[in-house]
Amino acid sequence: MVSKKRKTEAGIVGSEKAGSGYKAVKLSWETGDDLPTLYVNHMLVSHTTGSEFFVYFGQLAAPAMLAAQIPDELKIKPQAKIVVSPENLRRFIDVLEENLSKYEAAVKEENDGR
Repeated sequence: MVSKKRKTEAGIVGSEKAGSGYKAVKLSWETGDDLPTLYVNHMLVSHTTGSEFFVYFGQLAAPAMLAAQIPDELKIKPQAKIVVSPENLRRFIDVLEENLSKYEAAVKEENDGR
């Protein structure tokens, strides 16, 4: 029996097996308390000709220096890399845009109230 996945919204997934219909399964996040928290201030995105996007998160810590000592190059230290499908990258971008809009609206409201 071949199983087909179907696109779903809001954390519900389903599969279809010949003759059995759909079964919805709710997805829920566990806490990520055991994950390291990393500060990043740079991001690089690349992709393959296939179906994967690579998102690298890095940190640039500028060294303390005098103007006469400015180096020709500074290195960004990679902190994390994720690999995602184009569909999941689109969802990632949509979630980021939605959350950034909410954040900006809250900050604007807070600043307008002053």
